[in-house]
Parts: sequence; C-alpha cells; structure tokens
Amino acid sequence: MEKESKKIFTNKAISIATFIGGPIAAGMLISKNYKVFGKENAARNSFFIGVISTFLLFAGLLMTPEDILDKIPDAIIPAIYTLIITGLVEILQGKEIKKFLSENGQKASFWQTAAY
Repeated sequence: MEKESKKIFTNKAISIATFIGGPIAAGMLISKNYKVFGKENAARNSFFIGVISTFLLFAGLLMTPEDILDKIPDAIIPAIYTLIITGLVEILQGKEIKKFLSENGQKASFWQTAAY
C-alpha cells in the first residue's frame, strides 16, 4: 500500500530535468526512484554520483580553453550528458519503472520534475 502512494520519475522526466538542471538533477531524481523501489544504498550512491558528476563537469569546463568552448554550440554539452543519463536510467531502472507503472503506480507530475 505504501508503494501506491509514492510517485516515480519516468525516463522522459529525468531526461528533461537533466538537460535543464544538469547531472545533479538526474542524481536527485534517480535517487528518489530508488527510494520508492526500496533500494536505499542505490539511492544514496545515485545522489553522490550526481554531485560528483556535476563537480567534474564544471571542473572540466573551467579547465577547457575559452577559444575551444566558443567553438562548441551551447546545447551540445547538455545534450551529451543527457543522452548518457537517459541510457543509464533505461539500463538501471527501466524494468522497475515499467513494472511500477503497470501495477498502477503513479508518475510524478511535471511540476515536481521542474522543481529539480
């Protein structure tokens, strides 16, 4: 009964949040899903991986020469990490998300996703 009252974030919702909010948003949403699935260790690890990935992304961007960054279109870097995270979510949580939804589980709203 507790599972029915909780909501999960779909791969699409996580992808949108990731593109806009970066890897830390993905880490938070993936972590929330793992909590609903009862996997506390995976939830904690997902959050920390999101934080570390965000740090590494910013460190990499800060160390990249500006003349190289100027040649890269603005949406390319978010598109790349979004595609990577979308694939990872499908591999790591895809079956559980589908099972949860097939058992009348609920999706988190767009506004919950946007908050992240």
